[in-house]
Amino acid sequence: MHERLRFAVLGPVKAWRGQDEIELGPSQQRAVLAVLLLAEGSQVLTSGLVDAVWGARPPASALGNLRTYVHGLRRALDPAGKITTSAIRFTGDGYQLRISPDQLDLHVFREFLALAEQARRSGDTRESAEQLRRGLALWHGTPLAGIRGEYAQAQRQRLEEQRLSAQATHLTAELSSGAHTKAATELTGLVAEHPLDERFRELLMLALYRSGRQAAALQTYREAQTVLVDELVSRDPVGVT
Repeated sequence: MHERLRFAVLGPVKAWRGQDEIELGPSQQRAVLAVLLLAEGSQVLTSGLVDAVWGARPPASALGNLRTYVHGLRRALDPAGKITTSAIRFTGDGYQLRISPDQLDLHVFREFLALAEQARRSGDTRESAEQLRRGLALWHGTPLAGIRGEYAQAQRQRLEEQRLSAQATHLTAELSSGAHTKAATELTGLVAEHPLDERFRELLMLALYRSGRQAAALQTYREAQTVLVDELVSRDPVGVT
């Protein structure tokens, strides 16, 4: 019986065959897989893979190493060694990872966001909050954890912003459904973790106010002003008076 493959990028890059986690090999081999996964079924040129894994100054052995890593991934994903049916396909001038969208946690996360938006538009804020909660539960730490390089860092920032946006939307839905105290608790942690993100401070002030904690809401507002001024001073110590 063929066991279904699943992949994760919303945390360390991982793969499973059925319930068993697959050993993906060294960091750069996992980086190759990450690039193919984030292409979401599109072809990635060999030159693009080299740039993504090694950056602007790849070693002379980069192409050979890339072929070795692809071979290692094929063996890991298909122990039977059937290259013709491998999930990783050579396309002539690049590679393509052939999987269904629902085999990748990032796509499933986006599906939950879409369901949440549908619920919001229909006026069901509780269902919207629940779908967002289920989507956010797919995250397991820093995306692409352990993958180094400028490409991975840029993708990490892009994915992190998607998570922060989903968290803000989720907590807005929680507030709309009346879960003020619950939202305030979560928002307190998010403000501490992301002190310059105004979305969370604004939501925290609203959550505290609706929870009957007007003094705490006012204090949060004052703290936001202080943080903003401190940030402006740090950027331009002469221009801020």
